[in-house]
Amino acid sequence: MSADARVTVLDVAHHAGVSRATVSLVLRESPRISEATKKRVRQSIKALGYRYNRSAANLRSARSMAMGLVLADVRDSHFAEVSMAIQEKLDEAGYSLFIGYTLDDLVRQYRLVGSMFERQVDGLMLLPAPGTTAEGLRSLFNGENVPHVLIGRRVDDYPFDFVSTDYAEGARKLGDLLSGLRVRHVALVGGYPDSRNVQDRVAGLRAGFDQDVRFDVLTTGFEADAGVRGVAHLLDQGPLPDAIIAYTDTVALGIYDELARRSVVPGRDVAVVGFDESRISTVLRPQLTTVSTSPTAIGREAVLLLLSQLEDPKRPGRTVRIAPELRLTASVPGAAVGSQVSR
Repeated sequence: MSADARVTVLDVAHHAGVSRATVSLVLRESPRISEATKKRVRQSIKALGYRYNRSAANLRSARSMAMGLVLADVRDSHFAEVSMAIQEKLDEAGYSLFIGYTLDDLVRQYRLVGSMFERQVDGLMLLPAPGTTAEGLRSLFNGENVPHVLIGRRVDDYPFDFVSTDYAEGARKLGDLLSGLRVRHVALVGGYPDSRNVQDRVAGLRAGFDQDVRFDVLTTGFEADAGVRGVAHLLDQGPLPDAIIAYTDTVALGIYDELARRSVVPGRDVAVVGFDESRISTVLRPQLTTVSTSPTAIGREAVLLLLSQLEDPKRPGRTVRIAPELRLTASVPGAAVGSQVSR
């Protein structure tokens, strides 16, 4: 049969000897269908000349089959991996993805989210910019009634779906390690003032120590230069700490640069640790000890939460916290290099 607009999904189903639902799943590249069945359906599609009309299918389902993702910065390796995992999981479910970046600017965030609404996305995943409030999110989302998931940063008094690494637990494991190595002076470098994730790291570190310890917290930002500024301030103002904790591996990159400029060697003169287990941690020398934050798992869980909301819009909000793991390397003197702490 030649290509003809009158050829329907039902025609393809009869030709292939399967149900109409099976043909629809094949068209959406569903992993639920066996390769043998997919092959048979595709052969029937080719033989009949069927053309899939996505616009018509979307009208019938009242969905755009597109999702939105708003993050801070594509240059952050952690969230680059999160976005890749989200893209892969959405592709499996037959969805397209729109992505925007706030650069941690609150005004830009609301403009980007509004743009996603204009494109009629079926759902949205958001890394909230600093300063985001529950009231602001309610005013933004309630009028549109769009399913949404918050990623990475909590917003107080906003009980919607949220997925993140358990930063407090990761920091506790790190504090336990450093306490055993007789560390007495710790500096945390990076992040924003009043950030819940900074607070979680500090609380976790304190919980991990079994004795009094001096904590310095320098909330200098998220980029590599934040590490440069933080270490410069530390060394200009006082003695070198026993351990420097970078808010992220990206911040650790700047810490390494400034330490090298001051002829201080990580792993010999001072312990240095990051958060993320990004590619940066593997190229620094000595290799950076880091808290694995499982960005791939975060991305996949965010999609599962969003799809679950689409199926049941009235269900209560859920919180998913990914268990962290500590990857030990030579940047922490005295640690069991190459081991993994997950207790």
